[in-house]
Amino acid sequence: MSYTEDSIVEQSAIEIFHRMEWPSINVFKEEFGENGTLGRQNRSEVVLRPRLIRALEKLNPSVSTLSLSEAADIIMRDRSAMSPIAANAEVYKIIKEGLKLSVHNDEGESEDVTLRVIDWERPEENDFLLCSQFWIMGETQPRRADLIGFVNGLPLVFIELKSTNSCITASSNHEQKSKHQSLTFPKARNESTISSTRFPGFATGSKKPVDHQRHPLSGHRCAGNTRN
Repeated sequence: MSYTEDSIVEQSAIEIFHRMEWPSINVFKEEFGENGTLGRQNRSEVVLRPRLIRALEKLNPSVSTLSLSEAADIIMRDRSAMSPIAANAEVYKIIKEGLKLSVHNDEGESEDVTLRVIDWERPEENDFLLCSQFWIMGETQPRRADLIGFVNGLPLVFIELKSTNSCITASSNHEQKSKHQSLTFPKARNESTISSTRFPGFATGSKKPVDHQRHPLSGHRCAGNTRN
């Protein structure tokens, strides 16, 4: 057995998600396009639009396809000009309370409705997907996230993994944080980028409880992090 970061940490993390009934897929060699692996057109897209549209259709069956497509555009719109706090507040409200949208009813009249984005009453009815080795186009070069958890096509879970035998010092941790900050807060890229602030965390809606005591984290002290 090879003791790599993948075999020691990543596969163990994926197994925890499997126990919560999350399907998973390795997208290191993802194919792009409408009929591609995830339906993404390129690495700049982070929201999985096909899954988002299907979720909106399921949660809002009386709303037209055209209006749902408009709703997806609003959810995925570029918010890079906004402050992280303002962008977070806007997206959080949409996820938690729904998206207010003006649609045309059967009589052709305009009416305001609130579209559901997440099924909070029945979490198990949402669409869950865990992607490993997910490529994202940063400001200057592509980056690869270890694990991204999607709920109804939205990236709500971002996990960066390190092997238990890795020595992470304060400087290396800062370097890692800076690397992912280029993905989290791009200056001129679509708002729907991986971030715990832009897309806040989401309760998994697991159908089965997870006994975290069976998955203890191995402590590893580095000389660079030792305090007197």
